[in-house]
Amino acid sequence: MDGAPTTSGSGGGGGPAPFLLKTYEMVDDSKTDEIVSWSSNKNSFVVWNPPEFARVLLPTYFKHNNFSSFIRQLNTYGFRKIDPEKWEFANDEFIKDQKNLLKNMHRRKPIHSHSNPQGSMVDPERADFDEEIERITHEKAALEANISRSKQQQFSCEASVRRPKAMSG
Repeated sequence: MDGAPTTSGSGGGGGPAPFLLKTYEMVDDSKTDEIVSWSSNKNSFVVWNPPEFARVLLPTYFKHNNFSSFIRQLNTYGFRKIDPEKWEFANDEFIKDQKNLLKNMHRRKPIHSHSNPQGSMVDPERADFDEEIERITHEKAALEANISRSKQQQFSCEASVRRPKAMSG
């Protein structure tokens, strides 16, 4: 029956998803409060330092260090971004000192469309990320081209300094 509590720790589908447990442990660890912590009302969490979060915490708890992937995963479990000014996320079942609620959270079925699905809160933010990634990719390519040109110019200059002048007049 659906209402029966599951106490088996065997991972037979009754317990919370590993992603949720790891996220809860990461947020709940007071040693990492400068990077990620519970909000003051304890019913959401804030990533205070996304670069450090991606560099230090994600690889510690997950098999990647991609902040965008972490956010996409949060979205599949129904988390929503609370404040447009900071990386604060909430879900009614993700509350400090109520780890038992995690078992009520389930992964949503992915939408198999690359267009903007109606009613999706993620797409404007995703579009912003995609746009930023595109801009940074172009910027990186331009910087690499500049470096390559500079190296070629340096090589040419060094070669001409080493070469004795064939005829001086």
